[in-house]
Parts: sequence; structure tokens; C-alpha cells
Amino acid sequence: KHSSPSPSDGYNTECEMIREFGYGKSLFKDSDDERYINSLKDLERERIISERHEKMQMVKEKLKLLREYRKSTGKKMGKTDALTDLRKKREMRAERQESSGSASSEEQLSEESYSSSEREEDGESSEKRRGISFVELERVRVSRGELEKWYGELFNFEDTVVGAFVRVNIGEAGEKGGSQYKICEIVGLAQASQPYAFGTKKVDKELVVKHGKNKRNFKMIVISNSKFTPAE
Repeated sequence: KHSSPSPSDGYNTECEMIREFGYGKSLFKDSDDERYINSLKDLERERIISERHEKMQMVKEKLKLLREYRKSTGKKMGKTDALTDLRKKREMRAERQESSGSASSEEQLSEESYSSSEREEDGESSEKRRGISFVELERVRVSRGELEKWYGELFNFEDTVVGAFVRVNIGEAGEKGGSQYKICEIVGLAQASQPYAFGTKKVDKELVVKHGKNKRNFKMIVISNSKFTPAE
């Protein structure tokens, strides 16, 4: 069985695959796993290999985006470091606001208390408010589909998603009609009041997300699969 990579190994595809899924580019966890997979009927074997290959491609794409981000910032950072850097930018901005007397204490909001007046106060564009570019936000966006895949599959699910950004459906857009979305940062997980259906699973966790100075919990089913828009 593969051992977990040490920090000195770097965040290459092989290490990241082993860390998240227990297997590397060979797509087998160990010799026993390889023998088992090869003993299956063709259809089942091909399905498993195809799923694992898809995950490997997903990891490659994520690492590629993180390398581009690292290059653009001129810093040598790993996967978690890149997300940490984005969080620090927001914290630094909050500290500047507090020192100038413009920041108020952070308000904990329930799912029902996100009022239309608070939505209007969020007029400043998300990317400007966070001090990071729209492109950078999109690169660390997590979709509902990804949450469905990772929940219950990754032992470090919370560590993986904290610091990422999501497009949240916060309800109807008043007189305009249709749904209104906000770009939010995932800051943690919380226990749901009761289990709810999420894809093919029953889950008991909600996302704790932050938008501006407001923090609240959302069920993962309200996370969008679509890309961010500049208006959000």
C-alpha cells in the first residue's frame, strides 16, 4: 500500500492522487487491488478504470490551474497554500477596514435572514471586495457536481473545500424574477438539522460560507454548477 507523501515530495499529480484516492498514475492502490480489478468482468473493470482515470484528469487540471496561479503571483505554493493565500488577502482587507473604523463585527446569519437590503449593500463587486481577480475566483470555484463526487469519498473533504469559492443560489431576485446568486467562500462545515438528499447520497452536513462580512450555513444542494458571472 502506498504511504502518504511528505511535504517535500511536492504537489505533483502522483502525490496528489495517492493523498486523495489511495492510488497513483497506475490507477491501482497496490498489487492486490490490481489483481482484483483485473479479475472482474470486462464491463465492470472498464467502468472502474474509467472512473479512476477521470479522477486523475480532474487532479491534473486542478494542479495545472494552481501552477498558473502560482506563476501569476510569483510565489512557490502548493495546493493548500494557494487557497490560504486567497484567504489571507481577504483577512488583510478586513484588518485594514477594522483599523480605519469601517468594519463592524461579523454577523452570523441564518438561512432565512439574508434580507434584500443586505443583498443591496453587497453592491461592490465580489472580486474587488476580496482583493483578488475574477479569473482567480473562477479557478478555485467548486461546483455542486464536485461536492457530490467528493463528499463521503475524500477523507479530507473539509480540508479540501475550505478556502474554495462557490456560486450560491440565495433565492428569488425580487421583482426581477429568477434566481439570485452570490459568490461565497467556504469557511467550514456544520451539522445539518436533519439529513437531506444530495445527489444519490443522504448527507448531514451543510457548508458554512462567507460573503462580505456575513456568514451563514447552506445546504450543498443550493450550490450551482455554473460559472461565476461578473455581476455576482
